[in-house]
Amino acid sequence: MTEEKPSTTAVEVNGIRFETRLKNSVIPLPSKEENAMTEVEFEIVVTNNTSNTFYFDFGDGLIASLKEVNGRIIPRGGFSDWIGQPVESEFRLSQPGETVSFVDYYVVAYNVKEYECRLGTRTMGWTFRPVGAKTYHLEFTYGSDLSVMTVGFSGVGDKILNNIWTGEVVLPPLEFQLVDPSI
Repeated sequence: MTEEKPSTTAVEVNGIRFETRLKNSVIPLPSKEENAMTEVEFEIVVTNNTSNTFYFDFGDGLIASLKEVNGRIIPRGGFSDWIGQPVESEFRLSQPGETVSFVDYYVVAYNVKEYECRLGTRTMGWTFRPVGAKTYHLEFTYGSDLSVMTVGFSGVGDKILNNIWTGEVVLPPLEFQLVDPSI
């Protein structure tokens, strides 16, 4: 059993503070059985230090990358559903002075004789491979260029969201270590 070690980092852009949190930064590799996996929780916390109310898009607003500590980028595969319309549940509303959070998971899986990291949203997903017993940085770029967006399902209950935060920020990396539990 590995000791749980949380990891937290933050950056502020134009009065908006973005914080990334990892519940446990030491992750045991799953067994070497096809589709064996370990689930890892991460959180993005947004604090609105402005006098304006904003929505934050956690559906299509995130792009992930994975790097080794030495900066080597882990190859990424993925998918995207550009047809899918954003849904309201993917947005968080933050009043001035308020903090909102987005919690999600990534998995470390054993697949076709190698380990890989997988994560995604309703409309996008990424697979990074190969990974092994090393230290990594999981980094997200958060961005939105639309301040107004129609959300919902086409023609059924559509809603217009105003005051979506616009901009782009590279969130602080989440550092985690994959360890072989058999050692």
